[in-house]
Amino acid sequence: MMRNFWQPLTAAYFSTLHMADVVLKVREIDDVYYQRGLSGLLADPLAPPSLPTLQAIRLISRNYERMLLIFIQQCPQELLTVEILGATTFCHSLKLRTNLGHLCLSIAPIISNSHMLAELVWNLETSFLQQ
Repeated sequence: MMRNFWQPLTAAYFSTLHMADVVLKVREIDDVYYQRGLSGLLADPLAPPSLPTLQAIRLISRNYERMLLIFIQQCPQELLTVEILGATTFCHSLKLRTNLGHLCLSIAPIISNSHMLAELVWNLETSFLQQ
């Protein structure tokens, strides 16, 4: 999708545009696009996603910025800066949410077992009191 959008655009095309207006519009579009991307990939941020979903999201977040840079090389610097900032923020949000997902997956067995939960609380309390 990114390639189909960015590749036909040339430097001559960008020279005909008023860049301040273009940058504002691209920023608005990116906000909606990335917000929908987050909502689609992680519909419920509090529910732990499956491990394959987490791995796929991690892969997307690792490669997205690099792919975007390949496709927008011919863009003016102002637009390039806005796109990279948006993509970086999007990827950072994905990484944070997947880290939370990993945490939910690892703590789920403890929360479901009352004995393990009591032991965890006791360990936390004793370590806190020792400090």
